[in-house]
Amino acid sequence: MINILGDYKALLGNEGLEGLKKSYENQASLTMKEDQQKIVDFVNRHLLQQLKDPHKEIIVISGGPGTGKTIVGIRFILEYVKIFNNGENDNKVIFCLPRSKTVKAMFDAACGVDEEHEKEYCCYLHEIADKQNLVVVDEAHRITKLEKSLDDVFRQGTKLLILLQDDHQMLRPGEEGTYSKIKEFAESRHIQFSPADAEEKNILTLIDEKRCDEKLLRGLEKLFYDECVTVDEPINNIKIFDQIENFERWKNQKAINSRTKYILPFCWPWKSKNHSATIDISIGEFKKTWNPEDTDDQVLWLNDPSDDRAACIYTSQGLDMDNVAFIWWDDLKWNEEKFEWEGNITKLEDPSFKNGGKNLQQEELDLLIKNTYYVMMTRPRNELAIWFHDISTKKHVLEVLGLVSEEGKKGRQF
Repeated sequence: MINILGDYKALLGNEGLEGLKKSYENQASLTMKEDQQKIVDFVNRHLLQQLKDPHKEIIVISGGPGTGKTIVGIRFILEYVKIFNNGENDNKVIFCLPRSKTVKAMFDAACGVDEEHEKEYCCYLHEIADKQNLVVVDEAHRITKLEKSLDDVFRQGTKLLILLQDDHQMLRPGEEGTYSKIKEFAESRHIQFSPADAEEKNILTLIDEKRCDEKLLRGLEKLFYDECVTVDEPINNIKIFDQIENFERWKNQKAINSRTKYILPFCWPWKSKNHSATIDISIGEFKKTWNPEDTDDQVLWLNDPSDDRAACIYTSQGLDMDNVAFIWWDDLKWNEEKFEWEGNITKLEDPSFKNGGKNLQQEELDLLIKNTYYVMMTRPRNELAIWFHDISTKKHVLEVLGLVSEEGKKGRQF
């Protein structure tokens, strides 16, 4: 369990270490994939160097959604205690997050060794105690005020800082944890940095998909970021619906025997925060409420098949679902004349964009919204269903991914 000292300084206690072991052992596969094992071996060599010669160092591990960043991060903790202290906890290593209550709640639940009591197994970056030999930061792309945040970490006496990140998961104005910015920081502070070259960059990038279907992930990369990405096989796990009632029927059928949830962009006000019965989202006869903001209730919502409240990016990022029913709204549309994606900040009810997005250049806005869609659409382990509000956007997605709507498939019955 995380032990909090004065002024919210956190240490990884013995129970916390046991929780990390539990989370690691409960993974679907206890065997490291080849790409994960290469990274663990790389980090082990650097841990041994730190044992002999403690020095300031940053290692960046990159990888898309579902490639296993979190589990290798936990493995680094377990390797540290083995190398530095014969498997015992010396309170000089910690696992943390820059932000995200949802991810933290799910992480703590996965690590819990005492189901009767709520306990914390990771902390936030600004809470770590002084003089840590190893700090592992998950979701590092979400770091804000990057220079100050990392300066503070090293000023406290941290030696090895490992950042797990994905440029495509930087979602909100002010987030700065890209690979290039972290590298620039290390160079400006004369801190040892890995990866040092293209070969190391390849080794330290997780590529094997462990959650989301590989074809779905590559299809979304092609759609949003790189039209040169090839998708050799049909993407059978994306369902496009013309009619929202068929889309809703699909979701209800799937939810009977699986964790199938609605995810929508944050384009409707969250009126139900104080009044749970209030309808937030209204699209004709399709009427839904946002899912709970409270992180404990989110765990209950995720596992309750009868709870059809919808998640936004804040209450879905970091979650795994069997299937996702996704509504594509007008905050991100395909501009047929310019032949490019175009974000529209006026369609968003997201406070972070309303308060912090006014000074964004259009290119920056477009990227953040694309990243948000990418993250929301990579939540399912199995199938992704989509209903579009904008016809031009729907047409483009069908063309790029080589899909036909479910109603357009001959013989399809609903």
